Amino acid sequence: MTSTLIASEEFPSLYAAAYAFYEAGDYEKAVEMFTALTQSAPFEINHWKGLASAQQMRPDYEAALHAWSIASLLNEQDPWVHFHAAECMLSLDKQHEAAKALVMAEARIDPALHEGLRDKIELLKTIHMS
Repeated sequence: MTSTLIASEEFPSLYAAAYAFYEAGDYEKAVEMFTALTQSAPFEINHWKGLASAQQMRPDYEAALHAWSIASLLNEQDPWVHFHAAECMLSLDKQHEAAKALVMAEARIDPALHEGLRDKIELLKTIHMS
């Protein structure tokens, strides 16, 4: 992908293609496509979440953490962005920062919307912070 901006009417099909590459395990191609989407629509949180997820799976934890941070700026109430940022921090051996991110994630859980997240947080704490 070049750094050429993409027309907004192309976002849904490009997002679907990027997601398909992610699902197929082609994280390099997914990162390339999600990067183009974030450059063309920098305030669209789903583009950043897709980019962060693909970078995390590469694994490129520093880049993923940057993308999760931008996603959290776009919607700080989403507990998942804090949770996934904590995963990256743990992979980078940043226990203290990860603990803070997990507290932020826990504080934002809505049981009706985020089923199972509290269990995932507790599992990370048990494995990495005991």
